[in-house]
Amino acid sequence: MRLCRTRASDSPQLTRHDTTTPQAPKRPSTPTEAPTASITSITQGHESSKQRRLSIDSGSVGSSNAHSGSLTISLSSTRQWSFIKKICSWGVASFLASVACCRLLLDSADSKIVRKTFYAGIPRILYSLPVAAFGCALILNISSWKFETHRSRQQLCVLVIYISGVAFAYELLALYSEAPIFLTQGGRPHSVLRYVMWAHATPVMVYALSMLSDLSTKRVHTAMLADVVMILAAIPGEYCSSWLVRYFFNTLSFFLFPFVLKEIYTMFTQAMDATAPNDRQAYTSLKFLRGFTLVLWSVFPVVWTLCQLDMIDSVMEEGLHSMADVFGKVGCCYCCRCCWTTRARLDAFAHLSL
Repeated sequence: MRLCRTRASDSPQLTRHDTTTPQAPKRPSTPTEAPTASITSITQGHESSKQRRLSIDSGSVGSSNAHSGSLTISLSSTRQWSFIKKICSWGVASFLASVACCRLLLDSADSKIVRKTFYAGIPRILYSLPVAAFGCALILNISSWKFETHRSRQQLCVLVIYISGVAFAYELLALYSEAPIFLTQGGRPHSVLRYVMWAHATPVMVYALSMLSDLSTKRVHTAMLADVVMILAAIPGEYCSSWLVRYFFNTLSFFLFPFVLKEIYTMFTQAMDATAPNDRQAYTSLKFLRGFTLVLWSVFPVVWTLCQLDMIDSVMEEGLHSMADVFGKVGCCYCCRCCWTTRARLDAFAHLSL
């Protein structure tokens, strides 16, 4: 009885051990697999950290380049604004001093008689229309400068205000018969103050056009200086008693004119090249304004030559001068504003270091 119970009790245990499925023993990893896995993970970690460093370095370089570029443009714009304020301030002071000198020092009793006789034969409309045109341009550009937010357009508005203001002042004096008139060596009445006005306005016009191009600072200053010398050389060419001196100054003035005209042509051409390829309207407008400006500037030496040959009288001379002044200056100002409005070259003068 005791044996049977023991066997009976053992049988279930045997049965239980037999029915249980033995688990497969785990295969230990070979010694070469663990270093390979660790080397792979270390290599991937080095590559990812290297990529992160490269991305950080490239980002820092890009941000530093952008910062340096913006800093350069900002400094150039500051120098540009300082130069514009200087030429406009000195231009206004010089023009007012020239007017005072002509009226107070050079306007003698005989000159007053010549002045009254001259303006008595000139129709007032030849001066009233330019006064209205330059006055409107002056008011519109003052309003634009007041409400303009872009720094470059503000600077351009200041230049246009100066150009329109100087021309408006002269035409207003001529309208009220106050602009001095002197007789040349040939006995022809001559408005010397008109030449003084040109010497103050046209260099700034050249400078305004240069803002649309990539001309260097030295080249722009050379064009401005040549323009001033070209105009002022014509004054002693009219009043000097020696014919040799007169021919020298007139020849100098004529030789400088093609150089100034070539620089203006280059400024327009570079502005045309800077327009977008699909912006045909801006390109066509600049091309038309280039031809229009060159033709108008060519009117002045033609009128001077006709006057020297006594082929036109004083009325025709004043009419042609007034017409060329209005269309030339207003057209130049419109050209500059048109180019900036179409945003063809918003950073055109960032290269200038004045």
